[in-house]
Parts: sequence; structure tokens; C-alpha cells
Amino acid sequence: MIAAATTRVVILSQIRHVEREIVRSCESLIKCGSIEIVSLGRDVATWTSKEATSKLRDADVVVGDPPTFVQFVEKCEHLKWFQSTYAGCDALLNSEKRDYVVARLGGSVFGVPMQEYCVLHIIGRERDFAGDTMRQRRRVWSPIGQTSYRTMDELTLGIMGMGEIGLDVARSAKAMGMKRIIGLKRQITTEDQNVASAAGVSEMTTLDDLPNHLSKSDYVLNLLPSNSATRNILSLDMLAHCGGGTVIINAGRGDIFPDDGTTVIEALDRDYLSHVVLDVFRNEPLEQTSPLWTHKRVTITPHTAALSSPRDVGRVFAGNMARYLNEELLLDTFEWAREY
Repeated sequence: MIAAATTRVVILSQIRHVEREIVRSCESLIKCGSIEIVSLGRDVATWTSKEATSKLRDADVVVGDPPTFVQFVEKCEHLKWFQSTYAGCDALLNSEKRDYVVARLGGSVFGVPMQEYCVLHIIGRERDFAGDTMRQRRRVWSPIGQTSYRTMDELTLGIMGMGEIGLDVARSAKAMGMKRIIGLKRQITTEDQNVASAAGVSEMTTLDDLPNHLSKSDYVLNLLPSNSATRNILSLDMLAHCGGGTVIINAGRGDIFPDDGTTVIEALDRDYLSHVVLDVFRNEPLEQTSPLWTHKRVTITPHTAALSSPRDVGRVFAGNMARYLNEELLLDTFEWAREY
């Protein structure tokens, strides 16, 4: 049954052009009066105005970025549904207000960019692209560093977090000839085993078996969400289980490490790890004084492994809005109790 009243939607996002794509995707619903869309712009400073507060108070639905939206959620007195522009919604746990439905940006929209990010850094490390760049700048012709690189069929990839994104990365790595792929998930069902196997995963482990997972992997890609079960699990003692030559690529959440640098650097200096690629941090942006910036075995990217595309936000939101108006369950909902 279609809802009779107009649904009031407020866009509270800093993603460029997201309003345009949402309006484009929901054009027919807007024309027939089913929904009304208002954007508060990309300047967070204006979101505290009386006009903005009034619009948030009356909103039935808000589309936004979790880290900034959580600062305004208490103003949303009539909120029924929050559509996240991110896959991760752990920032919402910082507020006690939880009387609304949250839908993540899912549908495997981050699969392709995360595949590219992971494979880029694996091949780049193995073929020493960074070294080639440095040698070019010095006009040095030298094959040193290029005489013993490993190919994908010699490597084992451990993926921590086997949701849609993890499965997409596994399929891509398998297609490129990865020798072995090990998946890790908090809990594993028979269905999980079957789906992972079809994606090319040869073994599935749980958090209880994390030391074994780390010891078997040449590269470890972290995609786990942030929750009470995953925070701080890559402690120095845990990283000691790595094989010495292990490379960790963290594109999940920064708080999988107990701090924003000390543990990683000590693990590198003790040769538990050979390199780390860090896209996420406990506190962002990473402080200018962090020793991670200058460590020779650290690669830093500014949380860009898999960006939210305005087109994908619009498409996912439109699909969920149709379900919402028909009083159907939304896709990719965040579970408060499980914290993801």
C-alpha cells in the first residue's frame, strides 16, 4: 500500500553532487508528490541555523554521512529512516538515539574500487613501483629490486571481513590467479562457507582463529566493521603471529589497531610485518605529527580506497525509497545490537 502523505527527505551530506543524483533517481516520486527533498548544502557550519534545525526536526528521512550526521541526530525528532552514504555506520553508535532504521550504502557498490585498491597495492609492492619512481627521479637505471618479485600465483591473501565487499575482492583476486585466499568472519554458517567457496575462498576462519589467519597470509586486507568484537584486535601480541614478510592493508576501520601509530611502527621495527598500507585511522585526518607519515615501510592514503559515488547513493536511495513507500523492509539495514 502506497503511503498517502508526502515523505519529507533532508540531505545532510558533504559528498559533491549527491543531491543532483538523488533528485534524478527519484524524479518520478517527486513529480507525483510522494516525496519532498531538501538539501542543507555541503557546509556543516550552516547546519546549525534555525532554518536547518527546523527542517531536520520535521524530516521523516535523512540521507547523510554518518560521522557528521551523528552530531545532528538529536535534532531529528520525527526521523524514521536514515540512509547512510557510507558502508560503515559505526559512528552512529556514539549517540544514544536509536529509534530509527538505518540503511547502509550496500548492494556491493564498493566492490570494484576495493578490488582495484587491493590489487594495486599487492602488485605495486611486489614489483617495487615506489622504488622505480625514486630511481627514475635520480636517473638511475637499475634492475635491483626487480629480480625477485613474486607473482599472484605465489601469494596468499587473507581477507578479514567477508561481506559483499570481501567477496568481491576474493573473486577479483582469484580471477587474477591468487594462489590462495583465506576469509575471516565473526561467525560462519554453512551458507557462508558455500558462498565464499564459490568466490574462490579456500578456507574460512573466525576471530577466534585470527592468529592462524595472520600466520598463513602474505597479504592481509582488513575490511571488518568497527564494533566491540573488532576494536583493538590487531594488538602487538596479535601481530607477532604474522610471518615477518606479511603486508597489512587496512581499508576497514582504523580502530582495529589499539592506537594511531605506535603499535604499527613497533610491529614493523620488530619485523612482524614488512609493510603496512593504511587508508583509515582512529582519528582522521591523521595528525601531522604522526610518525607514520615518514616511516619508510608505511604507505598512507587519505580514506580513498572506495569512495561513495553520488550515482550509487542516488540509485541505492531510490531503491530503498520505493520499498519504504510500499512499507517493505529496507535493504542493507544496520543492526544496532550487532553494531554493523
